Amino acid sequence: MTVEPKKQRVVITAPCMAARKSARVGEVLELDIREANQLVGMQRAKLVSESDAKSTGRKAEKQSD
Repeated sequence: MTVEPKKQRVVITAPCMAARKSARVGEVLELDIREANQLVGMQRAKLVSESDAKSTGRKAEKQSD
């Protein structure tokens, strides 16, 4: 039995690498909670709620490993 890591939705605020790909400013991504927290701590992303992600106009991309 494998446990799926929790996911967190973030919006990118500065160019960076996320989920082993380059992420553009304004892009909404669903990342592993550890990676999301790291990007937020480095001020490269902000946490968003489901309603905020819809209002940005960008489609959320689900990252698969």
